[in-house]
Amino acid sequence: MTIRSLPAALSPLSLAVQTVLLVGAMALAPAASAKPVTWEDIANDHLNTQNVLQYGMGTNAQRWSPLAQVNDKNVFKLTPAWSYSFGDEK
Repeated sequence: MTIRSLPAALSPLSLAVQTVLLVGAMALAPAASAKPVTWEDIANDHLNTQNVLQYGMGTNAQRWSPLAQVNDKNVFKLTPAWSYSFGDEK
């Protein structure tokens, strides 16, 4: 007859290591499942305003967007959503 012992309780260090590994794996999972960008995606970037891949919305760098909500009558209402200071402004 064999006697099996129950596993010992996890030490706080091993529990912390396992938790960090689990959180890291969960954080990296979406990046692993992301679709890679193809040359066709880059060439057609100007056609898709929902998924902008490069500055200028396309290879022509036109800086134009077909937004319907912002026009010359309401553009003055726009305000910055956020800003960051590096501390060296004069």
